[in-house]
Amino acid sequence: MTSRFATLCFFMLALCHAPLLLAIENPLKPFSVEYIVKQDQEIIARTYISLQRIGDNRWRYHSNSVPTGWLATMLGVEVTQESEWTWNDHIVTHRFRYDRGGKEKHVHLIFDWEQMKVTNVINGDPWHMKIPPGTQDKFSINLALMAHLSQGETDISFSVADGGKLKTYDFKVLGKETINTALGQLNTIKLSRNKRGRTGRQATLWLSPELGYLLVKMEKADKDDEIATMSIQAIN
Repeated sequence: MTSRFATLCFFMLALCHAPLLLAIENPLKPFSVEYIVKQDQEIIARTYISLQRIGDNRWRYHSNSVPTGWLATMLGVEVTQESEWTWNDHIVTHRFRYDRGGKEKHVHLIFDWEQMKVTNVINGDPWHMKIPPGTQDKFSINLALMAHLSQGETDISFSVADGGKLKTYDFKVLGKETINTALGQLNTIKLSRNKRGRTGRQATLWLSPELGYLLVKMEKADKDDEIATMSIQAIN
């Protein structure tokens, strides 16, 4: 149970910068996507992710993950995440929320770009941390990755404010691959994702250029080397 719960939490959290001389148009468009998470060929969760424009240059990125089957009966853990950001040649994140039921956990990040710091409130306990330009929350990096791939980049790194620390996520393009999905065959870009300073437990991602570099599949081995997969089911 512990292994599957850890896997579910990973995908719930689951489902980049160079100097620029010219303004870059925001390549991201609104979408609404459904994914399933499987382990041992069993569906353990459904995740719903959407991107919405909520102002002239303000966006909301939201996910809701709901466990299924025996996991829902045993744990009943539902997780929501939400990032609010604007576009200024790249994603500039302003707020991030993470709320988990069951063994409750509530996280709220507020980014202050004038002071170059982030305030993180975890279950009511705040902390402050200095951040470099371009820092993301651990949810908005999904969108930042899409934006950077659309600009033709192949090796991408992000500074991420996560758990009271500044972490670095490295993405590397491994090549092109055509895969079968619930939407039919899709041509994808295959990437690896690593947290710098951590060995093992690498994630592999497949993103579709024809869908704006949307994530269509992700695989990750847990600490017991069991493979869990998140796969796209529907898109609006």
